[in-house]
Amino acid sequence: MTTVVPTGRMARWLRRWVLLAEQTCPNGGNHEAVVRIGDTAEEWRSTAEGAWVVAPAGAAAVPAGDPRWPGRCTGCGRPFTATDHHEVRVDRLMRRQGSAEQRPLGDWGPDVIVEEGGRHP
Repeated sequence: MTTVVPTGRMARWLRRWVLLAEQTCPNGGNHEAVVRIGDTAEEWRSTAEGAWVVAPAGAAAVPAGDPRWPGRCTGCGRPFTATDHHEVRVDRLMRRQGSAEQRPLGDWGPDVIVEEGGRHP
């Protein structure tokens, strides 16, 4: 088991993709490309239902015209069109307890223990 602690930051990616029902990539799966665009501060927010969630600080939206969006499928090179999907992905950056090693929470694997350390509001 690996124990990780929050860094107070979130990793951000831009993903372009096409539904499998619309078109299949010749190299398998759907047409897709993902690019990491950096990190941002995280903040705790209260939902309408009274639950607390962690989210990226500030505006998470990235305009469709932003040049950082991937332009082609990484599987086959097919250019994306204006009607293909845009998605901003985020994941909490976590640090291995007792170490400087950091990575997104989803990259730590299934046997990770998250130690919040009282950071929840």
